Amino acid sequence: MDVLVSEWINAPELQPEGREDAIGDVHGFARPFEAILRAMGESAGKAGQGHLTFLGDLIDKGPDPAGALKLAAIPAE
Repeated sequence: MDVLVSEWINAPELQPEGREDAIGDVHGFARPFEAILRAMGESAGKAGQGHLTFLGDLIDKGPDPAGALKLAAIPAE
């Protein structure tokens, strides 16, 4: 699955030691959510340390809310 990533806005006051990413409105669509997490992980790996914040709406409406919750609960490596 292809994932479009917007241009990064440099905001060192938020996370001076690395990247700060945020994601929201997953709405239970686990497959696209997994693709986004993979793309973010690859991008963050190139940039060094980072931090990911979930803004909410992980479940509701989509076909796999349990899968979306499981993906959000995976600990960072």
